[in-house]
Amino acid sequence: MTKQKKGFLLFIASLIPGAGELYMGFRKMGLSLMILFWGCIAIASFFSFNAIIFLLPIIWFYSFFNTHNLKSLSEEEFHNIEDKLILPVDGLIQNKELFLKRYRNAIAILLIFIGVVSLCNVGSNWLYQILGVDEYYLLVDMARQIPAVILSVFLIVFGIHLIRGKYEALESEETSTSSKETLHSNAPQKADVTSTKNNSKSEAAAKEPAASPQKEADQDENA
Repeated sequence: MTKQKKGFLLFIASLIPGAGELYMGFRKMGLSLMILFWGCIAIASFFSFNAIIFLLPIIWFYSFFNTHNLKSLSEEEFHNIEDKLILPVDGLIQNKELFLKRYRNAIAILLIFIGVVSLCNVGSNWLYQILGVDEYYLLVDMARQIPAVILSVFLIVFGIHLIRGKYEALESEETSTSSKETLHSNAPQKADVTSTKNNSKSEAAAKEPAASPQKEADQDENA
């Protein structure tokens, strides 16, 4: 049963992720926050996956401020708060097949990433024991420069691609403009041809009436 509480005990409980929500009766909310917080610590220590530690302060601050926000609500608003899990696990459990179909690739990539990082951490510990201090740190410094090298190569290739694409675009524009100019240059020639044809037709039509009276006179003489 949820009950709005205030005081020093609530402040102490809010310092532990999920404890403040549990203290006020929000069991699902509090347990989910505790599982997320301590689960990240377990994964980081057991699998040597230290990158997940950055989630810990996020979960802690969320739980702390969520507890004090619940404390500052009015009684009506407080009792209208639904006790639910922080992550939508209820809906995912009901639709397992749909969830797997939608997020199968994302889950696979996440698992592969966690496995690769864990192997890298274990391999680094082995190399430290095998190579020694100097050789190990030399190898680590070289490995840290690999992302910068990859990024530099990517930027160079991307820049060359942009320049090549701009050059091809300019060539296409030049060819299109040259084709348009040839079309415009051919258009006046066609107009001249049509005008000469029209002029010849008009001259022929003008000669025909002049020739017809002469033909009539010749016919009268023959008669």
